[in-house]
Amino acid sequence: MDAMAQEHDHLRTLIAAADGDAVETFFARCRDVRRKHDDILNPLNPQSEQTD
Repeated sequence: MDAMAQEHDHLRTLIAAADGDAVETFFARCRDVRRKHDDILNPLNPQSEQTD
């Protein structure tokens, strides 16, 4: 939880500094981590779901 708090503090600092490029880099890293863990975070494959 401390590591997450540090990430939030870092993001707040970037936003306060209005550093658009650094904010983009921050979120790109977040997307990369999320995509690497997508099978864990979203265990249901949308293609396997049936629609009525």
